[in-house]
Amino acid sequence: MHWFYVTLLVLVTFSSMPQCTYGAATKKNCSEPRTVEGCSIIRLMWSFDMDTNKCERHFVCSSHANAFQSEMECKNTCRAVPTRKPKPPLRDCSYWLLHLGQCAWSTLKQYFDQQGTLHKVLWFTGCKGSKNKLYSYSLYSGNCKEHAFCNTYNNLL
Repeated sequence: MHWFYVTLLVLVTFSSMPQCTYGAATKKNCSEPRTVEGCSIIRLMWSFDMDTNKCERHFVCSSHANAFQSEMECKNTCRAVPTRKPKPPLRDCSYWLLHLGQCAWSTLKQYFDQQGTLHKVLWFTGCKGSKNKLYSYSLYSGNCKEHAFCNTYNNLL
């Protein structure tokens, strides 16, 4: 029984300790870029965006350190501080997966591999600033890839 109280005391002590800070946010977990890769549950949640220096609602892994149930929880945890003008975000496959609404076209395709495993792949293109690029996100592996856009992919459209 004694070990239970010691464990509880340690957990309470460490959970109330302030976390290190760097960048625009005042909490370490606020500095983590949100992601939808490598997790089993993706939800529409609030997270702190280092590029805009504010809390925004996007799809994110539900167990991610920078995922909050409410805007208020995000703002209370991740207080914005004055910063220099942020650099533009890297607009790679993961970025456009998080901002899929800014892409002109997307479709979910599925296929079976030689072992009979079902693979689902989300294809999307026509994203602002990246109109000549085709992206794919594998729901099976959680990998997001960029492909050169060429006539090979016309049968997907």
